[in-house]
Amino acid sequence: MKPVLKKLTDAELLDRYAAGEETAFREIVNRYKNGLYTFLSRFLNRRDMVEDVFQETFLQLFTSRDSFDASRPLHPWL
Repeated sequence: MKPVLKKLTDAELLDRYAAGEETAFREIVNRYKNGLYTFLSRFLNRRDMVEDVFQETFLQLFTSRDSFDASRPLHPWL
């Protein structure tokens, strides 16, 4: 992972991802994966459901590259 990516804001990462930089998406996942997994685990009692929702969340972000509004905060969306 490029060290410079760790210093970027979520909006900057989203802009880079929208421009085709796949490493920016990986940084977003790395930044939020633990918190999201913990959050989902609190509300869903089954590990398979947690993993499905976790995967679906990042899949939605991945596939909405062209339509995601980088000016809006990412954390609440996740």
